[in-house]
Amino acid sequence: MNCPYCNHQNHLEIDLHADGFSTDLLECTECGAILEANGQMLGTIRKPTKPFFSASETAPQL
Repeated sequence: MNCPYCNHQNHLEIDLHADGFSTDLLECTECGAILEANGQMLGTIRKPTKPFFSASETAPQL
């Protein structure tokens, strides 16, 4: 699945277990968004925390 914010494909799985509760959480390695996988849909837990550039944008020149 691609991140809905930056369209990046690499994610880190976050495994939460508290009193038998677990859910499929993913953190986008590109923009830092935390997403909840619900079937083929992704819900947002935390919006992006890192700057990212979409395919239509270019990185600023230093």
